[in-house]
Amino acid sequence: MIEQNVKKVEGNCCSIYIQKTDNSVWGSDRFYVEDLADVKDNKPLEKIADGAMDISAGNYFVAILKTDGTVWGFGQNGHGEFGIGSRTYDKLPLTKIASNVSQIATGFSNI
Repeated sequence: MIEQNVKKVEGNCCSIYIQKTDNSVWGSDRFYVEDLADVKDNKPLEKIADGAMDISAGNYFVAILKTDGTVWGFGQNGHGEFGIGSRTYDKLPLTKIASNVSQIATGFSNI
């Protein structure tokens, strides 16, 4: 399926996140774009959040800057990317991680 009303696309080898023109964020943490053998494991995109001003994806996670200046993390926090004092390779729900932010950027395992 081809997505419509797309504002921005972020991702890496194994995940994809889309910010739509209505500022909603959609994504999947299991979306293989390089290895066609794994296409059977693709998951459909799910709605993650509304009110996004910007998104930036790292390895298995996305940071979402909302229009109110808050930053939210979604996905794996295996290296402490979210800065919440814990680490887990299990997918975390949408988690507030900062306030009063005007810009975001991500790396492999950091925000």
